[in-house]
Amino acid sequence: MDISRREFLVGAAGIAIASGVGLAPSRAYGANDKLSVGMIGVGTRGGQLFDDLAGVDKAQNVEVTAICDTWRVRREQIAAKVKARYGSEPRQFANYEDLLALKDVDAVIIATPDFSHARILTDAIKAGKDVYIEKPMAKDLDGANAAMDANASAKRIIQVGTQRRSEGNWKAAAKLVQSGVLGTISRVEIGWNDSGPRWRKNVSGIKAEDVDWKRFLMGLPDQPFDAHRYGEWQLYRDYTNGPMAVLGAHYFDVGLWLMNAPFPSSAVANGGHYVWKDGREHEDTIYAIFDFP
Repeated sequence: MDISRREFLVGAAGIAIASGVGLAPSRAYGANDKLSVGMIGVGTRGGQLFDDLAGVDKAQNVEVTAICDTWRVRREQIAAKVKARYGSEPRQFANYEDLLALKDVDAVIIATPDFSHARILTDAIKAGKDVYIEKPMAKDLDGANAAMDANASAKRIIQVGTQRRSEGNWKAAAKLVQSGVLGTISRVEIGWNDSGPRWRKNVSGIKAEDVDWKRFLMGLPDQPFDAHRYGEWQLYRDYTNGPMAVLGAHYFDVGLWLMNAPFPSSAVANGGHYVWKDGREHEDTIYAIFDFP
């Protein structure tokens, strides 16, 4: 893909929801200066994003210079990959605020658990960074509004990683549907199907002494360290809104986009633990109906 350095700042993949058109860099740099990127959250998804970035970093003159993760083991693993790629040690942090304080970091990639997204995004905006952040942007409306308010004056470039927005076939579908060629559309049906115990994994290698548990909780009520809650956070209500958010968000976005739809006027849902009775707090199966004006 032929993308500009400016376009690259919003991330290596995903959906472009830019809330400001002008780039106001936190530092002045010339055309040949490297863009410095920090990564906050380098677990499975963060590692994938690093690989995506590595695929275009030479062409775009970009380098990862700092990483943050609350699990020391993973942090050091990605640090080794960064050093192998760029030839120098990245700065390592367990506290994301320490990374955001770095004046020479131009942009950050955020791939932390869902509940922390809005707060880190808001703080990154206030720190003058451009941001690529994994979806969902927030776990609740208060967090989303705080991030939007922060960016109202800061005008950073923000990209939220909802899949499909940057793919040409979906853009073409949206243009076609919005042309009216299909006539009146009364129902849009979407679904995500998975036959496996999604998000269950082996967490035996995650030890309390290697994790900054309090920084992971980020102000949530304190509780004893739990490797399952740390490594399988998608299964617990404290950290995410469940399959409807973690998976459904991608396709909800497609439906809203293609239909150019506002918020729904009503919603009903039903679901439960029908297959995976393994202690997960979120349902394994759910159906919902949304009615739009």
